[in-house]
Amino acid sequence: MGSIATSPTVGRAPRVRRGFVIALVVVTALFASVLLIRALRKPEPLEEAAHTVLSALVAGDARTLMKYVTPEEREAGGLAETTLQELLDRVFMPVFGGCKLQKTSRWEYSSDTHYIIEGELSCEGGKRMLVGADVASGDTPVCPSLALSIVTEVVAARGRQTYPGLDSALAQYKAFRDLKPVLETLRLKKVWFGYKGRALSWDEIEARYRQRAEEAVSPS
Repeated sequence: MGSIATSPTVGRAPRVRRGFVIALVVVTALFASVLLIRALRKPEPLEEAAHTVLSALVAGDARTLMKYVTPEEREAGGLAETTLQELLDRVFMPVFGGCKLQKTSRWEYSSDTHYIIEGELSCEGGKRMLVGADVASGDTPVCPSLALSIVTEVVAARGRQTYPGLDSALAQYKAFRDLKPVLETLRLKKVWFGYKGRALSWDEIEARYRQRAEEAVSPS
């Protein structure tokens, strides 16, 4: 019997198709990996970060809040998880502890690089209180001055509660003076003021409150 001739292209065709499929799978996997890496590196949206910070504040959760502390506040301000937790436990929670976050609203002057929200809290005795969260953009969202903002929120709340009939600036000055003996016993001895680019002592913060109070009550 005569042999049947086989074309060389018939044997190569399956191998070519397999090679093409393998190459396609490899390229697809690489493309998916690039998309995944970009997604993982994409900064947390500012709105989401602000809500996380606000919820962590109300819960007194220093570990979560430390994710949003700037390197400058860690280094120059000396803020660490232990000192932040102490600040929360001894300063923030005595005022806001037991409160539940009811709703939030975005401040109208928030922007694409700076997001500020205010939370309305329901507290014991039917009290309604307000607390804010402030985050700014960067490689990841950060709180420009976390420890200082905590003290500011507490002073504002204590001023409203303790000195309701006074001008707000004077009430806050008096509230800070009431709070200062507690602040001076903390391991945290100064707080980072991001907008000034330096850390402030408790005495310097008191001086700022005093200046505002004097300006508020002085004749124009």
